[in-house]
Amino acid sequence: VVGNLSSCIVFRQKQFRSNGMSLLFTAASIFNIIVLVYGIGTSLYALDHINPDTYSIIFCKIRLYVRHILLMIVRSYIILACVAAFALSSSKTTFRSLCQPRYVKWAIVGVPFVWPLIALHMPLLTIIKNNQCVNIDSYVFPFAIYFFLIVGVIPVFLMSLFIFLTIRNLRLFH
Repeated sequence: VVGNLSSCIVFRQKQFRSNGMSLLFTAASIFNIIVLVYGIGTSLYALDHINPDTYSIIFCKIRLYVRHILLMIVRSYIILACVAAFALSSSKTTFRSLCQPRYVKWAIVGVPFVWPLIALHMPLLTIIKNNQCVNIDSYVFPFAIYFFLIVGVIPVFLMSLFIFLTIRNLRLFH
């Protein structure tokens, strides 16, 4: 939490406020704080009380869904920051103009509306079985594929791709 608060303070300084990447890193830090407070809060509650995952179908469905959405919002902001770095390093003014704060702010506002739709399948296919919050049997394998691709492979690939393209653009300038 301290690191994320520090990032917010640094990236909100006057000289960084007009930088699209700073806005994205600030948004990522804010959502990191939210996910930490939410995740730690629900885990601490379960230490002193009966874990609501074992008896409340609503809590079971919502807890993982919300945590997943929050984490994917953070990943999306980091990916967008990599895209912004690529755009800023481009020789094309149209690419560079995409990093203007007004466009970045639209992206920051839009991302939290997209992820709840993408992850809507999660609460729909989650049940309590043997006092555990689990996916329905027919959903275990498709969810593993979804998680592997959407959480693991695609974000890492996109970040790596845009970092590589940024480095390539910077080398072309020098």
